[in-house]
Amino acid sequence: MFARVSEKLGHAGGGMLVGEWSGTLNPRSLTGDPGEVGAYVRAQLELYETRCAGCFFWTYKKQHRGNKGWSFRDAVEGSVFPDWVVLRLRGMVPKDEERRTRVCNELKEKALGEGICDHMHYWSQYPGKYEHWQFGDRFIKGWGEAYIS
Repeated sequence: MFARVSEKLGHAGGGMLVGEWSGTLNPRSLTGDPGEVGAYVRAQLELYETRCAGCFFWTYKKQHRGNKGWSFRDAVEGSVFPDWVVLRLRGMVPKDEERRTRVCNELKEKALGEGICDHMHYWSQYPGKYEHWQFGDRFIKGWGEAYIS
């Protein structure tokens, strides 16, 4: 099904995006063993990497620590995510504040831009008066919130 939908979207100039996926289905679906949860996560990532334009894990962190199926932070710390995901993330957010700000602004401009998958391009399909600068402001706020978490 993913292959079929992905192919149809690709022919239409779009891509499939998976939102709010997790490392478990429900409390009884997996034993909670990091190896089992890790295998489930890797299987999903392989599918998403080959068939999707992107994906979003359920949440960065939950209120209480230790949930490797639903909390990205705990899943990374518990080695549930494959190393290549962790290495990509570490490489994306520079420790140097000046460089981090520059990267944030570059990514904001790319997301806001007029490319086929970008914010302004999307809304240009719908007539109206938009304040696109608000998207940019919220992007920077979200980046900052995620960084300090």
